[in-house]
Amino acid sequence: MTQVLVASGDATIARMLRLTLRTSGFEVQAADLVEDALRLIERERFDAVVLDLDVAIASLDLLVRALHAHGERTPVVVMSSDAMVDRSQIDADAFIRKPFRPEALVATLDTLTRSQRSAPAGS
Repeated sequence: MTQVLVASGDATIARMLRLTLRTSGFEVQAADLVEDALRLIERERFDAVVLDLDVAIASLDLLVRALHAHGERTPVVVMSSDAMVDRSQIDADAFIRKPFRPEALVATLDTLTRSQRSAPAGS
């Protein structure tokens, strides 16, 4: 089963994301604080991570660097309601603008995790 970490400080969005992803066949863990997400990343391997941009960009950068610290390229999806976000500041594989359609997130994760599984080791 595909393991996904959801990091969002918004309890309503986190709950909706967990429900949507679980009913779509993903195994989901959630963190509401950057520190919690970092602890989970240290302990477990995730097939993908969904980060809600309600935390500072510096915190997102810290999370992404922690994900990639072990040489793995874990796909990262960033969600934001701010159309002015400078995407060049964030090393993400996909951006989803809020409000969003849950099926669009599921399709994005399916695509990213499928391509991750088929990529050669170490890429």
